[in-house]
Amino acid sequence: MAHSHRINPCYTGEQIGPHERRLKEKLAADFLNERVVDRAYLVHADLGDGSGHNVILALVAPNSNHAAIVQQVERAFASIFDTNQHLDMLFLDPRHGHEALLRKTCPPFFDRGRHVTVRLN
Repeated sequence: MAHSHRINPCYTGEQIGPHERRLKEKLAADFLNERVVDRAYLVHADLGDGSGHNVILALVAPNSNHAAIVQQVERAFASIFDTNQHLDMLFLDPRHGHEALLRKTCPPFFDRGRHVTVRLN
């Protein structure tokens, strides 16, 4: 299940693995078709809440319906992971510079500006 929070995470690295690759591929295809997400990152982060490291799906989707995107991500996530797993979501506002900090740690797995998805190994 996906969760949406307003947080200030400390990014620690890209989340990789076979299940994560499937999720990235599915989400990238959805984002390419829907045309509302500009960039997407799947990253490890410390949320500063004592929960340790979490996996966050960080999205740049200005002027979009975030609730609809959360539902879309929840469907994709549930099709790959167990119901006891969760995915935190963060919508980045490009005006605030948070994405620049994230890019120092993790490349986007989806970037609409390239008009293609980033090739995954």
